[in-house]
Amino acid sequence: MDRLDRLREAFANRYSIERVVGSGATATVYLARDHKLDRHVALKVLHPSLRADLGADRFEREIRIAANLSHPHILPLFDSGQAGPYLYFVMPFVEGQTLRQRLKREPQLPVEEATAIAAEVAEALAYAHDHGVVHRDIKPANLLFTGEHVLVCDFGVGRAITAAAGSTLTASGTVVGTPYYMSPEQTSAETPLDGRSDIYSLGCVLYEMLAGEPPFTGGTPQAIMARHLAGDVPPLSIVRPELPSRIVEIVERALAKSPADRFADAHELAEELRTWEASRGRSGRGVRRLEWLAAGAALAALAAIAFSTGIIRPPGSGGERPTAATPYPLNQIAVLPFADRSSSQRYEVLSGALTEELTTALSEVEGLFIEAPHATMAFPAGEVSPDSVARALEVGTLVYGSLDEVGSRYRLTVQLVESASGRLVSDPIRIGAPLDDPAGYDSLRIGVVETVARELRSRLGDHVRLTQWRRDSGAPEAWRLVEFGKDREELARQLELDGKLEAAHAVRLEADSVYGRAAALGEGWLEPAMLRGWVALDVARSLASLRLRGLADVAAVPGRPETPEGWYRFAVRLADGALRDGDPDPRALTRRAAARLRLWRFVGGPLTDSLVSASEADLRRAVEVNPLDARAWLHWADVLTELGRFDEASAAVSRAMKRDAYLTDAAAIISRQFFGLLEQGRFEEARASCEDGRARFGGDPNFRSCRLHHLGWSGSTPTDVASAWDELRVVEADGGGSLGLWGLRRALVAMVVARAGLRDSALRVVGRTRDSLPLLIQDREFAEMLQIDLNFYEAYVRVLIGQPTEAVALLEDLVGHDAGAREYIARTPFFRSLRDDPRFRRLVTAGGSGDAAEGNGR
Repeated sequence: MDRLDRLREAFANRYSIERVVGSGATATVYLARDHKLDRHVALKVLHPSLRADLGADRFEREIRIAANLSHPHILPLFDSGQAGPYLYFVMPFVEGQTLRQRLKREPQLPVEEATAIAAEVAEALAYAHDHGVVHRDIKPANLLFTGEHVLVCDFGVGRAITAAAGSTLTASGTVVGTPYYMSPEQTSAETPLDGRSDIYSLGCVLYEMLAGEPPFTGGTPQAIMARHLAGDVPPLSIVRPELPSRIVEIVERALAKSPADRFADAHELAEELRTWEASRGRSGRGVRRLEWLAAGAALAALAAIAFSTGIIRPPGSGGERPTAATPYPLNQIAVLPFADRSSSQRYEVLSGALTEELTTALSEVEGLFIEAPHATMAFPAGEVSPDSVARALEVGTLVYGSLDEVGSRYRLTVQLVESASGRLVSDPIRIGAPLDDPAGYDSLRIGVVETVARELRSRLGDHVRLTQWRRDSGAPEAWRLVEFGKDREELARQLELDGKLEAAHAVRLEADSVYGRAAALGEGWLEPAMLRGWVALDVARSLASLRLRGLADVAAVPGRPETPEGWYRFAVRLADGALRDGDPDPRALTRRAAARLRLWRFVGGPLTDSLVSASEADLRRAVEVNPLDARAWLHWADVLTELGRFDEASAAVSRAMKRDAYLTDAAAIISRQFFGLLEQGRFEEARASCEDGRARFGGDPNFRSCRLHHLGWSGSTPTDVASAWDELRVVEADGGGSLGLWGLRRALVAMVVARAGLRDSALRVVGRTRDSLPLLIQDREFAEMLQIDLNFYEAYVRVLIGQPTEAVALLEDLVGHDAGAREYIARTPFFRSLRDDPRFRRLVTAGGSGDAAEGNGR
């Protein structure tokens, strides 16, 4: 007897269970028929792992309190209790869509709709709080649209679970609430919570409706909760600069860290929102006429049918109705129920859990559209042909999985299949754990989802790219050349990691030639020119590295640029060509911005230089055209960092990470995240980001040295000094590490030495580094440039050892050679202690904003 049969037997006297509707952190939801009243209901059954921690009698007593709530914007509770071993509660089954489903289709809502939704939720909260009930789990998935209004679901469930479990809930590690929306006091397990915790959660929801994502994100629940406790809320201005200042103030007040600084109660929040609506000439009632419902009763009926069948498709995600010649888009995915192929069929529960968790993980990725679990339950693995599943669910990609036993281990196998053809997209993914390991079951369940999700996303991205190349190229030889060029780029990357810079440079020049030939063959196909532009940036960088070693002559090739600056300008021209017809292609805009920024870094100049302002304008336009362009957000973060706007840079990195659906830029994004966290002084999070990058991209130069960078920014003990020297030796072993960063690496060690109180030793490290640079770097011009750059780090060392006058003098010399460093110096946390120094203030405000030294409080 399987799990669903056991449930049906337990509830047979009162409810007939028809199918699964969905699953969350605390319960699975079933569509059921109430025998007594002959109506459909939503039956929520608590998960077995949670049920074990609860006292059934107390759970029933507590949830009955919520059953007495009666408000137009609260979904009522019909029933609750225990049936056999199962704890449950029952609500109306409403044909409608959740706010989460709406946000998947349209991440940013019009401000009038967002505030109207928030106002109705605030009114529901005010009523419940007056009756002593705190929700504890306000989130988009618990806000249901019905007609023209919002219903808040699951009122009282969080309170009932917490009260019924007592201390066992915390001891078991179970958290009631969703990390993206939990208040600081909720994340730190402070009790009792009051209504201001719900106000904070609603503030998170309102922020997401306006910004397109929650205020805090992260790689793990712990990281997200830590940011709620200590992180600054990323400014809304970076993505919605047009927002009314009053709305920004309301959101910021709702998200105050201390409950005392938030709205006194939900009545006050609702009143603020209604007052703002009235000031806009709207009635308050009737303002939330959500556009997708305003099309009329026919559209509402279609939406209800789509919801009830589990086939809900984001508008525009599928284009015209697919045919055999035009299969469904590959980013529309169904995770089919994983099969238990063990000899004893004992992994049924684990198979179901892995299916649900992988579905949830993929559903959180912007750019992927995942079928709901209840829509896929009718297609057990291997029992229905892929093309039949494709037609039924309208998906382009299927995920199959199975659990079996191999010797003394159990193994999960996951396969990615193109639904139209039934072909495997790549080799199967296999993960296993020992049968006799007590932690094996949990380690497989915990580790598999993240690993498999990453692998699936990366492999699907490769398949999507190749499929699109074949379709768009117009000439088979063109896309074959592009594939060969990508192989050349990967070979060059590997040669560079191995320290073979001349060979890597030669292979990159070969890739440039290959892309040029592909562009000539594929008339009208932009991809070769796009790729050639990115290669040009890498050629410029590798050419600069060769010049550092006195090897510039090897790069002289007839008909090609002869200098790094020439290659940067060549990349700009290629992007200009792609944009000449007036089409604002976000990829070309991003590449031109990246080329302009790197050109500015190479040639120097003030931050007001047109190269920097033009880069930001290109990137702003790129994300307007395609908000899902992860690479555009990443390069915008680079521009914002140069401008010293670290909070905005961090927000841009978070958006890049969330929008990198196929993990194409994951290494660069995590690297930028790491340095951004250092710049904000969030050292523990930075350390975790470093280790994540090392585990996933161990060969990447940024992650080879990230431990040294982390120590340089935060180390302060003799043990840290020893560790810094050890890390320096590891980075430079076997010729590894960029020669251009030779001085920086020693400056990082000097920073640790100075912070540990070893004043003379720190100055000796800096002095020896300065003396060695002209001997080590063969190109005199580059050696002088690196000496000037060293001023920045030596100035910080001087600050650490109590020599502010010498520090300012070094910074004055640096700005004299490179005016573009002024803004970064003004805002970096390195020189926070100098901001009251008159010479420093004159230095950072000269030729710039008079408020530059104030920065963002860092």
